[in-house]
Amino acid sequence: MEKVSKILKQFFYGILAVALIIVVVFETGILTPGGLGGNKAAEFPVLTAMELLTVCLIPFSLYLFRVKSVRQNLLTAPAQSLLTWGFVRMAMLAFLVIVNAVCYYLYMNASFGYMAIIAAICMLFVYPSLGRCKEETTDDNDNANDNANVNEDDNL
Repeated sequence: MEKVSKILKQFFYGILAVALIIVVVFETGILTPGGLGGNKAAEFPVLTAMELLTVCLIPFSLYLFRVKSVRQNLLTAPAQSLLTWGFVRMAMLAFLVIVNAVCYYLYMNASFGYMAIIAAICMLFVYPSLGRCKEETTDDNDNANDNANVNEDDNL
């Protein structure tokens, strides 16, 4: 499980590094910010699509490990499933962070910036710590049964 956690952490930090590189490249003037800012006809469909994707992908990525088939997969083959589904979950959020950040600098529209920041904050909720990795690959019912047994022992 430690190996899976390390791989997912590398991906997590890689996403943040790419986002930081995008910010640095545009803020230093290597690429010109606002290059598409005057093209409102092109901006509207991109903004609409990114708003819809952001509103849909963030809750779905946070809920993904509760989907019955994914949950069952995590319990039967924990390491491989966690690597696969953890990567998918972070990739959804990474897509939102990176595309919204690029669109922010291309169109200089604050909406893209806010969506990128929100997606980046949501990435903190899926940070692949070792404890979280172990927790997501164990059955909640086992923990509930263990707690129930402890409480029964206390009554004796």
